Amino acid sequence: MDGIREWIQEGKTNETLVIAHDGSYMSTDSTSLCSAGVVILCTATKQWLKASLAKRSLCASNYRGELLGALMALLILQAASSHLPPTTTTTVVLHCDNKGVNSHGNSKLRSLPEKQRQADLIRHIKHISQTIPVQVKWEWVEGHAVERKGRHRSTVPERLNDQADKLAKAALLLAISGGNAYEGDYPFEMVSIKLTGKRVSGSPRQALQDHWGYIMLQNNFSVKRTSSDLNTFI
Repeated sequence: MDGIREWIQEGKTNETLVIAHDGSYMSTDSTSLCSAGVVILCTATKQWLKASLAKRSLCASNYRGELLGALMALLILQAASSHLPPTTTTTVVLHCDNKGVNSHGNSKLRSLPEKQRQADLIRHIKHISQTIPVQVKWEWVEGHAVERKGRHRSTVPERLNDQADKLAKAALLLAISGGNAYEGDYPFEMVSIKLTGKRVSGSPRQALQDHWGYIMLQNNFSVKRTSSDLNTFI
């Protein structure tokens, strides 16, 4: 990790890092799995890092996979910067083909709507973006540009996006076929909300209302069942 930390730090200082991330989700094969891939390249030293992860979640979706990629990229940057003092003099650009992810990432101080989808990951991304000792911003990159234009005509971010997409798909297919899928909480998460052990990804208020309604329905069914059994006995 020390060697990786060194060239990532150097790339941040010289602004020679190119980062792309992508997500994957295949609802026809699994509705509880999504995945992400991240590729980091230093254009000066030509060193690179590739990472992928499949995540098991009741709220898995393609959008969650895209957000997972953004979070992974930030956590890698944070790990490589853990002993550095806060600085705002350099900027690292993350390339993503999802404009919703880019919008949330570039508005880290903007509050979320009460019914925001995948709010847990978005909140965490905003938190890491504010605490990491480097300025980060997201730029849109065309998805599947390599397929459309060919590799030799594609930009470096487009090529890295293509690699990230392949990493995400490979991780997802491996998890679907029985491989490992991460099921725990996210590193450095300030707050996570769970009901009966299940993570709340969207509106806490709606989740509480749904949970309370489910409990009341169960209790009502139990009372009716008891009354019915009693009448039968009498």
